[in-house]
Amino acid sequence: MNRDFLSAKLQEIKSRFESGKHPIIAPVWEIKIPNLLSSNSDDKYRFQLVKEIPLNFLLNNLHESYLSLFNQKILFNYRLKEYKVCNILSRWDEGLPIDPPTLIWNEHLDKIQISNGIHRVNTAIIMGAKKLPAVIPNKDYLKIYPLLLESSGRDYFK
Repeated sequence: MNRDFLSAKLQEIKSRFESGKHPIIAPVWEIKIPNLLSSNSDDKYRFQLVKEIPLNFLLNNLHESYLSLFNQKILFNYRLKEYKVCNILSRWDEGLPIDPPTLIWNEHLDKIQISNGIHRVNTAIIMGAKKLPAVIPNKDYLKIYPLLLESSGRDYFK
């Protein structure tokens, strides 16, 4: 696609959302073969794909620095790059999947961090998603998955 088309598409999506004349767009995730787990990559042996993580669990277990970002419930947030948000919405609007975010465990903070996919997580929250998939390195999966299994946590969305 050429730059002018992308710029026009970005402005069209942004103006639809800012005017309040937008549909809720359901997230479409690549859970069959995310790029990180593709057969061309040695990484497929170092990561786990978790197909459903409740967003309330994720938000309750993230480092506090993320919460001010996600609590704003603003799609075009000054902390996020507009073109990334528009690209996510454009792909989801066309039914095209996007790789899930990558989560890691921060040993020093005993909290989850998003190492890749902050824009995807924020956009999914704004679009009303309750769950999302995630890719997690094996070493961090051993810390995160047991928490997920035992978590009852508060409901972030109430």
